[in-house]
Amino acid sequence: MNLDEELRSYLTDANSLKRCWQRGLRPSAFPSADMQGAYAWCLDYWQSSGMKSAPTVDIMRYEYPDLSFGDDPTAELDYLVEAIQTRYIRNNVQAGIEDSIRDTDLQDNPVETAEFLFDRMW
Repeated sequence: MNLDEELRSYLTDANSLKRCWQRGLRPSAFPSADMQGAYAWCLDYWQSSGMKSAPTVDIMRYEYPDLSFGDDPTAELDYLVEAIQTRYIRNNVQAGIEDSIRDTDLQDNPVETAEFLFDRMW
């Protein structure tokens, strides 16, 4: 299952956008620039409408022709939000560990390494 594709099925529903926002899902949680842009655009649309409406499938297909929208989701929204956030944290931790291994200044300073890793997680 592709988490981003599944979530796009919910982006044309105002209540789903509200739940994503309330659960803390932000554009930076997506690894692809296309998905970051599409999600941010949907949030802007939703917020500009006073948080009452979401873009239609046709609008999303026009604005983001390289992405698919409107498919029936097979996963629950709350599961997707949590899985995307978990992936984001895992990717940041992994990248932070890899960076700290390569950074010779951090190799001999465990406190600085821990602070570096903590900052990378968020």
